[in-house]
Amino acid sequence: QHNVGYMSDRLNSLGIDATDDTPIFPILIGKNEDALTVSNYLYEAGIIGTAIRPPTVPIGESRIRLTVTAAHNKEQIDYVCQSLHNAMKQL
Repeated sequence: QHNVGYMSDRLNSLGIDATDDTPIFPILIGKNEDALTVSNYLYEAGIIGTAIRPPTVPIGESRIRLTVTAAHNKEQIDYVCQSLHNAMKQL
């Protein structure tokens, strides 16, 4: 649970809405194409950030799904959060 709170705090500090309800972080992106762009950016950075698109979610609510576990360390979480932030800034 500690890593969940840490990741939530880091994402929120970067202006990315996140809660610490679960270890799964659905990061709302919006357009399908943008979700794929962010997912591909993360993949190139060595991060699995799955693009979730319609019909799984409503049109216009595409998102990236990230999961944090107890096996992740703070440096890894920081890297993921910063990489996500960098990817979203390019949209």
